[in-house]
Amino acid sequence: MKLFCTNWQIPQMRQEIRDSVQLTIKTLNKKIDYLESEIKDRDLIIDDILDKLDESEQYSRREAVRINGITEINSESTDQIVAGIGAYMGIDMSVNDINRSHRVGNPKDYDNVTKPRPIIARFKGYSV
Repeated sequence: MKLFCTNWQIPQMRQEIRDSVQLTIKTLNKKIDYLESEIKDRDLIIDDILDKLDESEQYSRREAVRINGITEINSESTDQIVAGIGAYMGIDMSVNDINRSHRVGNPKDYDNVTKPRPIIARFKGYSV
């Protein structure tokens, strides 16, 4: 079977192809606009969630303190260290006021001489 096109059919076919491509482009542009709008909405939601998470973390940290620069000693009691620092600062507190304390991070990642691991202490109340 032979394919035969007349001179008048070629421009018509071009126009049909052009119209089809333009319709496809228009449809895709609408989808892009919709997706960009969805991304903006999601970004706003993510920002709101991050703000709420930050507020929550700040609230949970109000009963905690991070102490830097205290050299590590084998079999140390971080509760005793924190209570000692409190006494040195003139704060009326004891080991019983500490809910939990520990060193932060992997010992292998810190040089104990120049940069010891920090201590995190969480108190039983925020009045300490």
